[in-house]
Amino acid sequence: MCSAVLGCGAQVEPFDGGGPRDAGLGLQDAGLAPQDAGPEPQDGGGQSRCARVPTGFPATERFARERTQLDQPDDEPGAAQVHVLYVEPADVTAPRALDVQGDLRRSLEAGNGWLAHRTGGARLRFDRCDGAIDITFVKEPSLLQDAVATGFGDAAFPTPVFIRDRLVRGLRSRFAAPNKLYLIVWDGLAYGHCGGASFPPLLSDHYTALFRGGVFAATYVTQATAAGATSVTVHSTASLPSAPFDASLGAERVRVAGVNGTTLTLAQPMHRLLESLLADTTIPPCRSNPLSADGVALGYAEFAALHEVMHTLGIVPSGAPDFAPPPVAPGHVGDSVMGGGDDLMYQGAQPWTCGSFAPSPAMARCVLDAARRNYFQVTGGTGVDLARSAFLSPTPPLAVLPPNW
Repeated sequence: MCSAVLGCGAQVEPFDGGGPRDAGLGLQDAGLAPQDAGPEPQDGGGQSRCARVPTGFPATERFARERTQLDQPDDEPGAAQVHVLYVEPADVTAPRALDVQGDLRRSLEAGNGWLAHRTGGARLRFDRCDGAIDITFVKEPSLLQDAVATGFGDAAFPTPVFIRDRLVRGLRSRFAAPNKLYLIVWDGLAYGHCGGASFPPLLSDHYTALFRGGVFAATYVTQATAAGATSVTVHSTASLPSAPFDASLGAERVRVAGVNGTTLTLAQPMHRLLESLLADTTIPPCRSNPLSADGVALGYAEFAALHEVMHTLGIVPSGAPDFAPPPVAPGHVGDSVMGGGDDLMYQGAQPWTCGSFAPSPAMARCVLDAARRNYFQVTGGTGVDLARSAFLSPTPPLAVLPPNW
């Protein structure tokens, strides 16, 4: 979907569109290899084997949990399940602790509630420990908040793009259980979109991602200048409006007086290396989309998470009647689909309205393959069908894994 939150696919991240919000598998049966049972219980004496409710929260708290850097013991060992990785960049200056405070669990439970409402009860099976979604915290030393990912030495990608692929390279040696789909929540900078997903069989792996720090139509300073200088060199000016215009450069406000190639002339001195510049006309950044406040109400962020997981399950399959042709990124339904922009997997000329705020699943306008002919409960279909996915709970009869799993 080309949208303010999701962004458009490119190259090895066959993800989602990058236009403004108003722009518009049958493998083997689900006999999965069991994973390692995880770490031993943290203590004896009848204590919980899982992360506890943090100090200051009531004992009945459903979502907040102490931080853990381990994949905790699974409530359903060996079952196909989605494990969440909350990844923070090395140089973050204002940690948000979305894992500890419960923000991520509330958001994921809200999205899953909508899915259950549309499927008749089936939900995504999240990796849980004593009922709470298991979120593993990772401090990623190889990636920086506002800089080139030098730790990976990507000569072909010398800028803060293709973050999903870089994250996967750093995480796959530590998180590779054969029965788990990993949802990476990257709480750092990403350019051009708010997430990235594999799409089997075109691109097959076990990782999908959300970028909380995603920004659109952004550029950034590539060369440090002397103190007081008003001329800066940037990565790209292709998406900037004609000068003069107002913008944010990092945390400060600036006035861009002129644009000449990749050189900006500023009305006041600015010179921080690799600072992000956002014109006032730029699509709002991904963080402007709030996470569910109560685990029930939902909006763009919750639907974005579902959308990305669906891609890694192989949805929408290329043989679907309403499969969107190029230049739409692979894995979507297009303008011919019943419901248009209200479909969870839509991308096209219409607005993607699926992510509109709703106080409850029943009030959400988003639909799940309303005509039942593309990716859910498809009669006589031979492609990927969510209704047969081993990642649903309860597990459907004759459940199957994603292509090339």
